[in-house]
Amino acid sequence: MDLQPVHHQFALRMVIQEQQITGTKAGCFDPSWSADGKRVAYVEGDFTGGDTGQFEVFISNLAGNDVVQVTDSKAHNWDPCFSSDSSQIVYSSKRGDNWD
Repeated sequence: MDLQPVHHQFALRMVIQEQQITGTKAGCFDPSWSADGKRVAYVEGDFTGGDTGQFEVFISNLAGNDVVQVTDSKAHNWDPCFSSDSSQIVYSSKRGDNWD
């Protein structure tokens, strides 16, 4: 008996309602979803200051009505990431010339 591979084609369609969850005119980037999908961490900042700009980490629920500012420093805070159980968040921070 000669078995031949069977190829199935299918399409996956996901409809997502677009909704702004940030209330700022500053740039928001580096989104990271919590494992449970209920929150998103992101960076908010202004690129016009170059190396002197301030970039802070925030966490928001998906409705955008429960925003928590995680960092508040004169540093570049980037790359937020939730722990696997969504209970903690880590991020990179450039203070002076060092990324910590």
